[in-house]
Amino acid sequence: MVIVPVNCSCSGDHYQKNTSYTVGGGEGYFLIANNTFQALSTCQAIQNQQPGISTRNLTAGMRITVPLRCACPTKNQTDVGINYLLSYPIAEGDSIQGISELFGADPERTLEANQLPDLRSTIFFFTSLLVPLRDPPSRVTAPSPPPPRASPPPPNSPPGGSSNRTWIYILVGVLGGVGLISVVCMVIFCMFFRKTKKKTDPIISSESFEAYEKPLEKSLEDGSQDFIDSMSSIAQSINLKIYKFEELQVATDDFSTSNHIKGSVYRGVINGDFAAIKKVHGDVSKEIQILNKVYHSNLIRLSGVCINQGNWYLVYEYAAN
Repeated sequence: MVIVPVNCSCSGDHYQKNTSYTVGGGEGYFLIANNTFQALSTCQAIQNQQPGISTRNLTAGMRITVPLRCACPTKNQTDVGINYLLSYPIAEGDSIQGISELFGADPERTLEANQLPDLRSTIFFFTSLLVPLRDPPSRVTAPSPPPPRASPPPPNSPPGGSSNRTWIYILVGVLGGVGLISVVCMVIFCMFFRKTKKKTDPIISSESFEAYEKPLEKSLEDGSQDFIDSMSSIAQSINLKIYKFEELQVATDDFSTSNHIKGSVYRGVINGDFAAIKKVHGDVSKEIQILNKVYHSNLIRLSGVCINQGNWYLVYEYAAN
């Protein structure tokens, strides 16, 4: 990990530190922001520094200005001894508690600095987290590995080895015979039980299926509609668009490898504009509401969502062509 100290200053509506970067072959604003600068800037912020130059017009060897978004402590923070705000690029598997402990920061102060409700809040990679510090981060406090296990001492050889070994052989033989008889009895019992079950199962299964098939299908259909209605209500309240899964398939060429960026993130084209589409397993509706309520210059804007077969698809902003 490399710690880069900068003097943060206000530029327009944001605090940032400008630096220069030489574009490599095949790079665009999105890859520069998220791969090279590890989400310490955004693709839209970089493009705003190069008016008139779209991502398609970037060529290898061109020098561009990259704004590194930063932040300065507020008066309330300085009153409690916070003198620095460190912008930390979030990696997969990171947590608010773990990042705070890494730099010896108070997790509660980290929540306040990022306007997050609690330590269980979901944080996304491709974004950064502000870590409030009293002193400059001269070193990272990595957790110490557990001490290695001590190897057990070798067993002592008892006296009279030959006679003792004879008794061991007899004991092993007796136990092996008892175990073999037990296994044979269990096999016979299982075969008898399975044969009895086969005779009774068809009637029970048939009756159960006829009794519950239609109510279960109706319940699932009602639940799906209620869930879609609730998601539409959430999307309207936070200005998010609900995409159909077929739209995302078309946008990413059915999630082809040529559009794969990193991890579970794919590049797509929706209505002529580029977008970054991330696949997430599980219900993240609460995190979506939090992400849209919290405005931070280091966050890539979430523009829409989609759910298909238990998987969520989050559609993020991408630099305009």
